[in-house]
Amino acid sequence: MKPGVGAVVVLCVAAVVVRAQGPQFPQLLHVDCAVSNSAAYLMQQINTAPSTSLYGMYVTTPSTCEWEVDSILMLGRSNVQLHGFRFRFKPGTGNNPIIIVNAANVKFTEHVYESDAPSGPVTQTLPFIAALKPSFSATSVSMANGNGEGVRLYSGVTDFNVQSWCADMAGACVKASGASHGSIDASAEHNLTAPGFGEGAVVLEQGAHNVQVKARGVRTQYAVMFEQLSTTGVPLHDVDIDGVECSWCDHAVWGTAGSSEAKHENIKVRNVTVRSSFGAIRVDYIKSLLIKKVLVEDHQLPGNSALRVLGSEDVNVQDIDIGSESQSGGDGAVALTVLHCYNVGISRVALHNAQPSSWSIGVNYYIEPVHNGASDFGYLVVGQVQGFQHIDVFAIASGGATVFPIFLSNIGTIVRNGL
Repeated sequence: MKPGVGAVVVLCVAAVVVRAQGPQFPQLLHVDCAVSNSAAYLMQQINTAPSTSLYGMYVTTPSTCEWEVDSILMLGRSNVQLHGFRFRFKPGTGNNPIIIVNAANVKFTEHVYESDAPSGPVTQTLPFIAALKPSFSATSVSMANGNGEGVRLYSGVTDFNVQSWCADMAGACVKASGASHGSIDASAEHNLTAPGFGEGAVVLEQGAHNVQVKARGVRTQYAVMFEQLSTTGVPLHDVDIDGVECSWCDHAVWGTAGSSEAKHENIKVRNVTVRSSFGAIRVDYIKSLLIKKVLVEDHQLPGNSALRVLGSEDVNVQDIDIGSESQSGGDGAVALTVLHCYNVGISRVALHNAQPSSWSIGVNYYIEPVHNGASDFGYLVVGQVQGFQHIDVFAIASGGATVFPIFLSNIGTIVRNGL
């Protein structure tokens, strides 16, 4: 080999490798709506554009473009980010517009989704976006007037991040149907002209797990809801709800597993603020439940419990502040109702009874004499509470109730009916 030839060969091979790797930044694709403002045309451009980078694709459009969606569209390209898009949905007879994301690592940033009123009967309601694959992200996304949910995350979706704001939607802003290992930060508002509540911010169902949730609701049925299980449904587990605000709502957090045979498991509900609503938290059939740091103001439904837990095991309720800022309660109002639960701890609960607030009962606690087929009542511990007029403990059935170990302190007058 002649001197220098080897070096030339090495340099040539290295240059080929660099070219094969491509630039270390995403491929840029700018799609104008001058040719067509159909979202079908947009998806075609994205799905068929030649790949020139190993680092994915970054897609933009002019700020004046509004892309119309009047059919079922499929985004099938992985490793793509769409930034700064506005979509208008056109539902009607025979039309079920939806954007289905059937690819991994897709990101939507700074998007706006709006829907016209249906031009005719709509056979079924669909979300604006249905995500099917891992690593889906939708951040700084606004949605309005949809006939269904805003974003729906199916069981194939893991490692997700959704941050969205919704107004006047017919469904939840975000629904996680079996999705796992991700986070949701959603807000839902309704401008209602008649009394009632609209759909809320977040719904969790069909075995969604390892999910972190932050939610806000205004004039909604809920901020966060656990969907009732069907006969084939799968309970939720490992859900951390941290940061909930609800005003003029039915309940801020509302959920049921449907029956005592299928319990959600390891659910945390923390940092909840509820104002001018019928109730704060109403949840059923959960194994390992933590409710911590709840502020309830201007409770709107006399006779209704601010917090209610049914059929759950290993329940821990801490740091509850009711009525410290404005009028709350009313005749027959109950701060906390616990029904047919097993192993319950209640601590650091402040109930403000100064006028105009008025609460009849601090805690209603109903027990059953049988747990898992045995006469086992578990435990109830109540401590560090203030302002209660009295605590009522009810036995649902007679016989054997006196063996139930109850430890009470600092609770004022105690009334134990049926024991």
